[in-house]
Amino acid sequence: MVIDSLRCAAVRLGRHPQDHGWRELYRLIAGALGRPESEFARLVRDCRAGRLEFSDTHFVTMIGIALKFNLPEQQFTGLVNSDSRAARLTLLDDAVQNHLAEIASTLASRQNSFTGARRFLVPQTILAACMSGYRGPAVNFADFGTGLGILPRQLNSVSMYERFAGDLRWPSGIPAFCPLPVGRKFGVDRAEFPSLKWVRACYGSSAYYRDLYGEVLDVLAVLSDDPADTCLVAVDLLDSDALRRFVQDNRIGMANFCYSLYEFSWEKRTQVIATVLDSLAPPGLALVIEPRAELTQQGCEVVLHSRDHGRPLSLCTVSDGHFKGVVRAGDDYEYFTDRYPIEFSRESVRNEP
Repeated sequence: MVIDSLRCAAVRLGRHPQDHGWRELYRLIAGALGRPESEFARLVRDCRAGRLEFSDTHFVTMIGIALKFNLPEQQFTGLVNSDSRAARLTLLDDAVQNHLAEIASTLASRQNSFTGARRFLVPQTILAACMSGYRGPAVNFADFGTGLGILPRQLNSVSMYERFAGDLRWPSGIPAFCPLPVGRKFGVDRAEFPSLKWVRACYGSSAYYRDLYGEVLDVLAVLSDDPADTCLVAVDLLDSDALRRFVQDNRIGMANFCYSLYEFSWEKRTQVIATVLDSLAPPGLALVIEPRAELTQQGCEVVLHSRDHGRPLSLCTVSDGHFKGVVRAGDDYEYFTDRYPIEFSRESVRNEP
């Protein structure tokens, strides 16, 4: 049953419309899980038993990352690029036999720590709109599942915004930069925080991902001038007591989850967001940005939780989950923008059709 569920997730991931270096590997994983008595299937079954908090989708992505992280580059490339599916299944069996301990250790202790240079664009725009009429003291902000912790450090950076905002067109153009009344900034993730080597393993093997990773390196070089701007805090999001203490002790008023909740089962996702929402200081905002259809469709969905509203607001979708392309209005976008207008700057539009 466990293997069947993971195999279905791998099949769905293997049908993703974008292919940036992972799709063929997911198809191979699906094929390998169709042989339940194989060494690979036994490894996956044993490791899955220790990570029941993960969603099936996230665990399958972790299998791919664990292979990429632990195998020699040439061997990993053979899993993706060899013409013969049968030959690649044999290569996978050999890889598992030769690197069993390392792959198992990775699956037991890590999570996907993909860190993108453009993820701050949506929180900067949405949260600044929410706070445009705010006249109180600065509000503390936390980015949950922060990876390398660059998103909170990019907030309120005009230069960062001007570099990336023109590649993401909203329904009325490109939003003008609007500062956010943010106080202390926190990047929150499970210990231990990822290394650059681990983050690189979370990227696919393609020219598209190579360019995106280059953006991360560029951003890190710029941000190195002010390393104390954000406090990195190790908190297990599934430890409700520790999570609640962190939010309350630091008077977090704005929370951001970007590609972090999908990693958990539905029960755990509900637990995490409920704990944070119940603990937030005023104004009590939580922005949730998650992949569409469990990473099986292109792009992501943006949902706002706010104490001013009795329900989550479905604001928009983004056509490319790496925050390029087009923002499309969701069911509550007009409702939101009527109350919290977003200012648009026509001069910023670079990619008009």
